Amino acid sequence: DKKPVEAKVLARTEQYVNLPHKNINTGNFTLTSAVSGQTYTLDTDYELLAESGMFISLASGAIPDRDTVLASYTYYPVQGSTLLNMEEGNEIFDGMTIYVKDVVLELDEENIGWSETSKTNFIAGNIKPFNNIQANKYPGDFEVRFFNDLVSNSAHPSFAYIRSNFEVWDVTPGKVPEKLTFIMLDEVKKDSLWTPGERIIMQTNTDPILRIWELTFLAPEGVTPITPTAGDVFYIATKRPFNGEDIYSFKTSAAKVVEAQAKSDLDNISVVPNPYVVTNVIEPVDRQNPFDRGPRRLYFRHLPMQCTIRIFTTTGELVDTIEHSTTMDDGQAYWDLTTKDNFPISYGIYIYHVDAGALGEKIGRFAVIK
Repeated sequence: DKKPVEAKVLARTEQYVNLPHKNINTGNFTLTSAVSGQTYTLDTDYELLAESGMFISLASGAIPDRDTVLASYTYYPVQGSTLLNMEEGNEIFDGMTIYVKDVVLELDEENIGWSETSKTNFIAGNIKPFNNIQANKYPGDFEVRFFNDLVSNSAHPSFAYIRSNFEVWDVTPGKVPEKLTFIMLDEVKKDSLWTPGERIIMQTNTDPILRIWELTFLAPEGVTPITPTAGDVFYIATKRPFNGEDIYSFKTSAAKVVEAQAKSDLDNISVVPNPYVVTNVIEPVDRQNPFDRGPRRLYFRHLPMQCTIRIFTTTGELVDTIEHSTTMDDGQAYWDLTTKDNFPISYGIYIYHVDAGALGEKIGRFAVIK
């Protein structure tokens, strides 16, 4: 959690004091006196057990016994979790929990192909880890960018400096795009120029020995080949497992009422069931007397957070009033089919009026059938 939290607690000399959270980030933990404003020093005035969420005032330090102190810190709501297959079990924090799905390192076939504006009909075949050795799989996304001129050389002198009209870039999300070195094997024409059908072997810039992915561009058979030109890009994507360098961030916002939408939603208010015929499956059972049908019940749904529901007969007589005041995620109110004087209602047609104040009102009707 990147938003610092604050907690006022009573410090006790040589006694551990619990903080509201565990797994505290020691890098931004501060402890100050809520009385004098003095900032205390870690390992001089107190010791912090970050994982357990506790601190202890040292007898040799400057924190007075029973001083009210203010702790400010960030913390890790989930730490050291090994639940990587969408399992339940991660801690609930701030009304939410985290589900994680790890993957195996492999090519992402759905996101491999030519750019949408490309006119070429060349086929990218045999995309695989170098020499088909699984250990050469490398996590990353790549682009082969074509030009109208010769722009690159093969990077390894052992294979000669083969000239080509494309570049290879590492465009992995979260990293600065980086032009990579690569090797071309001059196996088709042996003319020191790249020719379709010759292997392209990618390398990383950090390890000149490491070969990662390779591919071969092939001209189509039976049709006129359309060669790649300036602006054509071939994308190579991979599915990448988590590693220690990955950082994912997200933000949450508090629930709020959008007034225009809330006004429009008044039209969705309804009564269930309608008509009410003898009984209703949502009615609670009288467990003390199973032969008794228990209280009757219908409910209003899609209600705003604050509203007043008035129920009338068709002649305009007020039958009952329901005050609805609840949270944003609970738009229901129950009615037990009794009058304001606690008498059972008779069958017939009833009118309901929902008064939502500034949001507006809704009028509807429902039927009760014996």
